[in-house]
Amino acid sequence: MAKNKEKELKKDIQTEESKNELSKAERSEKRWSIFIVAVFTLLLAGGSIVGFIPDLRPQVSELEKRELEQFPVYSDESFVSGEYLDNLQSWYADSYPGREEILTAYGDLKDHYGIKDEEIHGELSYGDEIPVVEDYPSIEDEYYIADEGMEPPLPPTPPTEDTASAGGSSDETDPYANETASEEGAATVSDNKYDPDDFAPIPSVASDAGSDGEKFGALYISNGAAYSTYYFSQKCADEYAEMASAYAEELDGVSNVYSMLIPLSGYFYLGSDVKEQLHMSDEKAAFNYIYSVMDEKVTPVPIVDALARHRNEYIYFRTDHHWTARGAYYAYRQYAKIKGFTPYDISDYTCVQFDNFLGSFYSSTGSSSLAATPDTVEAFVPLSTNTMYITQKNGVTMEWDIIKDVSSWGRYSKFNTFIGGDQPYAYIKNPNINDGTSCLVIKESFGNAFVPFLVDHYDEVYVVDYRYYKQGAVTLAKEHEIDDVIFVNNASALSTGKINLMKARMF
Repeated sequence: MAKNKEKELKKDIQTEESKNELSKAERSEKRWSIFIVAVFTLLLAGGSIVGFIPDLRPQVSELEKRELEQFPVYSDESFVSGEYLDNLQSWYADSYPGREEILTAYGDLKDHYGIKDEEIHGELSYGDEIPVVEDYPSIEDEYYIADEGMEPPLPPTPPTEDTASAGGSSDETDPYANETASEEGAATVSDNKYDPDDFAPIPSVASDAGSDGEKFGALYISNGAAYSTYYFSQKCADEYAEMASAYAEELDGVSNVYSMLIPLSGYFYLGSDVKEQLHMSDEKAAFNYIYSVMDEKVTPVPIVDALARHRNEYIYFRTDHHWTARGAYYAYRQYAKIKGFTPYDISDYTCVQFDNFLGSFYSSTGSSSLAATPDTVEAFVPLSTNTMYITQKNGVTMEWDIIKDVSSWGRYSKFNTFIGGDQPYAYIKNPNINDGTSCLVIKESFGNAFVPFLVDHYDEVYVVDYRYYKQGAVTLAKEHEIDDVIFVNNASALSTGKINLMKARMF
């Protein structure tokens, strides 16, 4: 019995010791948990306090090239409806101090786990079948058909050293001058309807875009360059044609209406094998369909072939979805041909350049391969004036430069050299022309690089960004008896939301 009691006593002692050890471990774990919660709470509280310090909050985003949300104005009505709290939440998240640095670091962290030469951003897309347009030649083709049997002009004379540097351009400031300075040759719209550019062969794709890796999505990245893709929508195509036709009907007898649809970079730089695997739609066929179903009061400005003839030049950015000013220049030449005036040679302009530009493709992906291949923004200063007046989103009107020196601006903001960026309204008066001629450009951001080339051909140039201008474009055109209304929109504008916005902003 004594031995049994001794064993039970030892067992009880061991059990108590085990309980004490377990209790110590639990207490240690509990203390550690409390410490972690305390640190997290302090960090959260500290971060919240930092977030409410006005002086630390940025007002604009260089990375996304936009104004950030402003602190909402309180009202009892907005508070009761919940709108005030929603706006407060948006303000807090959108302009939090260090937000852009955090996003950039996150992109670098993702890239750290595997550098990808080819990436796809977006979801798998398929376009509708594009209706075949019978007997609808492009405007370019009409120049061949008009005087059948006429011989095209001789090839343009190669540029000399003097002509290559005309107008302030040189090999140092304009590395592309020798490629294009004498394209016009002796032929001009005024004395010869044939432009040598019309007869230039369309070169094959000169691109480093590979065909290996993932193939489906809305954005294709390959070897340090990104490419936009396009997918045809029958519904949106018809809606766009109806919208432009409605403008022309409203402005009949007041303004000539032109429509310029701008292709995306993937059309020119992705090979047929990549396009096929991405299921991309043919933008030229899509645009021709849209032009064919527009009211005859709308004059098309097809530019796909005009750009394709120069696809081996720097006409689209690598890290941004826009075309370059050089791409916009070739579209301007096409508009001049259709409108009937003589375009200036690219060497006539003073060329300025801004290096180290990272655009929308980079800001939306944070891709390290794009960060390693920044773009150069090239701009051509109008010959007659570089002064304009812009009305900002807050309603303030100010004098601005058509081509602004943005050399000291952030690397994400360089594209804003053109007409002050995306402003609701802009006005330009040419001091060298007083004949009352005028044009109105209805555009999104692609139109920014195009507008400067129009300045030298009109007495007055009006510009509205349909996303922000709410006073009515038709109302503006009628009020000022504007001669030419020009829609300048890229293929991404062929969406129901944007088309409906253009319709809503007519009056």
